[in-house]
Amino acid sequence: MRSIGVDLVDVARMQRAIERWGEGFLGRIFTPREIAFCEGSPSKYERYAARFAAKEAVVKALGTGFRRGVFCTQVEIVDNEHSPPHVELHGKAGDLAGPADILLSLSHERATAVAVVFMERRK
Repeated sequence: MRSIGVDLVDVARMQRAIERWGEGFLGRIFTPREIAFCEGSPSKYERYAARFAAKEAVVKALGTGFRRGVFCTQVEIVDNEHSPPHVELHGKAGDLAGPADILLSLSHERATAVAVVFMERRK
């Protein structure tokens, strides 16, 4: 089975949420690895927005959204300065996806971040 997901996030809205709710917000939405990666960049709000867009795109491709026991931190966007980002699924998100190949593309600029996900579940 093949599926796709796409999402856009307003960078300023993400920045306001982070500034207003702080570490509590970050901990509900992002994993420690994601937070460390984003915080290490001068464009951290764009990175957070892109990762949130990716999480949304993944759950759209799963067909669940953030319900049925799927939480934001179960969808992890992992990368570093030397590799492209990829998706790691944990918990219920991983169970629902089963064995799957997930392709991810992220892009951001000052105002908007976008993510596109292509998922092919292996049989």
